[in-house]
Amino acid sequence: MSNLSDVKGGIKTVVEAAVTALRVYTYPGDGALEYPCLVIEPTGELEYTTTIDAKTLETTLSATLYIQHGQSDKGWEQVDEYRSFGSGSIKAAIETDRTLNGTADDSFVMSSGDAIRGRDDRDQFWVFTCEFNILVIKGGL
Repeated sequence: MSNLSDVKGGIKTVVEAAVTALRVYTYPGDGALEYPCLVIEPTGELEYTTTIDAKTLETTLSATLYIQHGQSDKGWEQVDEYRSFGSGSIKAAIETDRTLNGTADDSFVMSSGDAIRGRDDRDQFWVFTCEFNILVIKGGL
């Protein structure tokens, strides 16, 4: 049986395998980030559903993309590439293995938010950020 740490590790595994230039962190941490990166953390409530034969967990995880911005045009282009639905995108990476390396029964990217330019409080770099919402379903609990 997988727990949330396993699921976050599964996201890390499938994204880093498909998008090799992107580092994935399974928790926010307090230290400096290595850009570009994706930081995963649980966002909403955990929904448990009981069926006749098993229990199912359904949760949404938030994954925030950070891209250090030097040249504005290049940073926006990178955000667009990661937010798209083609090869090299976060959506394509996660949905290539919807079991997240065997840690979930199903998962998919529900949405990506607006791309925002701002300062990362951890290391004071100017960055582009964008939040992705990933639905994860795990049965047989």
